[in-house]
Amino acid sequence: MKLNLSVKKKSKPAARDDLIPSGSTMLNLALSDDPFGGYQKGSLVNIVGDSSAGKTTLVLNCFAEVLHNKKLSNYYNVYYDEPERKLQIRIGDLYGSIENKMIFVHDKFFADADYYRVEDFHSFILGKAKHPYIYGLDSLDACTSKQEIAKAKEALAKGDKAKGSYGGADKAKIIGQVLRQIMSKHEKTDSLLMIVSQMKWKIDVAFGERRTRAGGEALRYHAMHEFWLHVKNHITRKGREVGVQTKIRFKKNHLTGRLWEVEFPIYYDYGIDDTTSIIDWLIEEGFWKYTGKKGISKIDTGGDFPNHSKEKLIDHIEEDEEKIIELKMVAGECWNKIIEETSTKRKPRYS
Repeated sequence: MKLNLSVKKKSKPAARDDLIPSGSTMLNLALSDDPFGGYQKGSLVNIVGDSSAGKTTLVLNCFAEVLHNKKLSNYYNVYYDEPERKLQIRIGDLYGSIENKMIFVHDKFFADADYYRVEDFHSFILGKAKHPYIYGLDSLDACTSKQEIAKAKEALAKGDKAKGSYGGADKAKIIGQVLRQIMSKHEKTDSLLMIVSQMKWKIDVAFGERRTRAGGEALRYHAMHEFWLHVKNHITRKGREVGVQTKIRFKKNHLTGRLWEVEFPIYYDYGIDDTTSIIDWLIEEGFWKYTGKKGISKIDTGGDFPNHSKEKLIDHIEEDEEKIIELKMVAGECWNKIIEETSTKRKPRYS
């Protein structure tokens, strides 16, 4: 499919002013139908996922997009709240100098605390977080509560052994109260709150959804977006795992209403491979096609780019920023073409 990009090549079209980029073009499109922006300002996003599916990567990618974007320079308050204390990756190698600009909430304000409670997260957001901000809580599962701690101490004092979690229902209720208070102010400041949740398996479930996440229904209620990350397959080189192919399945999208699935590769030493994910999607949807003999096949881009093998096409596009922007624009036009082709073309009932 040949797209008319002759006019658009002169300048990058601005993302909608109310959107914040996610760091993945395909995720941006799934979130908002816009290749350059995804998350709604003033919203809460719940990122749920398998272990090693890329939850933390998405949070850090959003931080990098914001901190490297001059148009978003007012978001210099970027908070990474990690009660799990497991982040060991070298942030500078993957995301540039953002580590010097990030505020590590747990290390700076709660390093000496024996526990990190939902109440601590609540008090920090309302008392110390400066607006507008991007805030990533990674993860909600690592937070406890006053009631949970009290019940655990009481059980230990009686000599009871732990069976499951203490006061799970109480914690969900507290989260609901906390989010109501946070969101009433959060939405007015154009801030973005990203809450990571671990995927859990329900026990003895024969029918229906077997996976769930902590936080209760309040988290889903307040979220603009809720999407679940799954490891589709593992990427290997010379018999060694170097990354994963991550698939995203939406459970809530209050921005467009569409719950379309997208996927992209994540490499441990590179991060999200945005260029490859776009090319793979364009081929999968039939906009671009492989041509030539087996072993020497090239990708026919319909004139959007020179026909190359996949590896050479990636190198060609990543030569300069303008070609990367052009690729994102191609993806955006193709995405919206699918929206048009799948729309219900009927006279509106209420016009």
